[in-house]
Amino acid sequence: IEETTLNKIFEQHAFLCKSEGYQPLNRTQLLNICCGLASCKLILLEPSRNIYLQRVRCNMSVDDIDYVINQN
Repeated sequence: IEETTLNKIFEQHAFLCKSEGYQPLNRTQLLNICCGLASCKLILLEPSRNIYLQRVRCNMSVDDIDYVINQN
């Protein structure tokens, strides 16, 4: 997905962790990760009154992401 909200990222992260048997990160930890990615300009965070409804957009092409994932 090229655009979503922080809240949807948190929900998906929790679902994937639980389905794989991992302890999910809390919202503060995930928010810090997203802020770090935004400071590197890998994602864009659009301001919102509710921090969890902020829109998150990828600032890389899907092809670049696929390339990086397939390198590991």
